[in-house]
Amino acid sequence: MPTLTQLTAIDQHLRKENWLLNEDLITELTDHYINGIDERLAQGMAFDVAIREIHSGFGGRKGLLKMEEDYQLSQTKNNGRIIREKIALYFRKPQLSITILILVYTSIRVLPDMFLNWGDSWIFISLLGGMSVLYMLALIHLINNWKQTNKTKAVSQELRVFLQVIFSAISLCFYIHIWMPVEQVIIRYPLPSSIIITLFIIIELATCELLFDQLQKKSIAKPA
Repeated sequence: MPTLTQLTAIDQHLRKENWLLNEDLITELTDHYINGIDERLAQGMAFDVAIREIHSGFGGRKGLLKMEEDYQLSQTKNNGRIIREKIALYFRKPQLSITILILVYTSIRVLPDMFLNWGDSWIFISLLGGMSVLYMLALIHLINNWKQTNKTKAVSQELRVFLQVIFSAISLCFYIHIWMPVEQVIIRYPLPSSIIITLFIIIELATCELLFDQLQKKSIAKPA
């Protein structure tokens, strides 16, 4: 088993020397490097020579970056499939009840005499301000990323993605509320508006479920 110093060298080799960013791929490659180095050290090979040999076997930096590109593409397709499956669950029992509740509540809120107005804007602005602060904290985590452990990096990455999704959604709603005649559209087309809003909420719920599932898998795979 490589020493702590050697494990750090492997991590720096993958991140800084080869510019890899995908945490899942880095974890898999780290395991592969550890196994390969163990075998070579047992044969009397020097650590530096062993790591260079494994690196060459992947096609060098270009090969690793191509592997990361393919890995991320595969992850994106897989995550898209999982999100579609989770969305479909909201149209089946027992989660169908959640969809119905959201649709009913949204329909009530968009009725001509009960639509959202700027009287509720202090709640919206408070949420936007709070998420902006959290998003800035996530960016600070990104700046300090090199000083974190692998597990903390993985959690921080998921946190950044989660906060970015929420921050982007709130910002989009804010600008739409300013630039578009949202209230007039809702008054004129209450039922289609309710259905569209409900679908967007379900998509966000499914996406959050996926992110939390990934966090849970990472915490199980890498116990403290």
